[in-house]
Amino acid sequence: MGVGTAVAGQDAAVDSADEVTRLGQRVRGRGDAREEVPARLRFGPGVGAVGGPATRPVARGRRRRPRRGRLRALASGLVTLILVGVVAAYLWRQHENPLVVTAAVVAPAEDPGDRCDLTVDVVGTIQTNGRPGTVTYQWIRSDGETSAVLDQSVPAGRSSTQEHLFWSFSGQGRYDATATLKILAPTPLEATGQFAYACG
Repeated sequence: MGVGTAVAGQDAAVDSADEVTRLGQRVRGRGDAREEVPARLRFGPGVGAVGGPATRPVARGRRRRPRRGRLRALASGLVTLILVGVVAAYLWRQHENPLVVTAAVVAPAEDPGDRCDLTVDVVGTIQTNGRPGTVTYQWIRSDGETSAVLDQSVPAGRSSTQEHLFWSFSGQGRYDATATLKILAPTPLEATGQFAYACG
């Protein structure tokens, strides 16, 4: 009985040793297998180094202008184009349809009668075609006096304008006066008016 027990115990010891040996061989076999497989490190996007923090490249794109800003710029451009068109049309119309003097009449605003020492208001009425522009004119008196060259602006839509010559008389006697309105531009033209100064 004692021998049987000893043998049984010895078998158990042998089995345990064999088991340890087999486990060791397995572990060693696994280690050898790992050594034969080449080591491969795979990194996903953004991984810079082993154990380092993941970094991603910053994507730089064009900043989009806000829609309100684009609409404002478009509206400003349209307004500018409209203004340029209006100015161009106005200049073209001025060039195609310039101011033209069609007629002129000269006469005293009031008959001097038989009065002495007075100033006569001689009025020159100029008729035009209604286009805007400038009338250049000069007064010529029968006593030899001539005025400076004068300019008169005529606005659009006005078909007539009046120019005044103030002619002073004094003393006794009679004088038959003649006033000539000489239009130099835009249409050369002359108009003459007559009146009498009589102081008795």
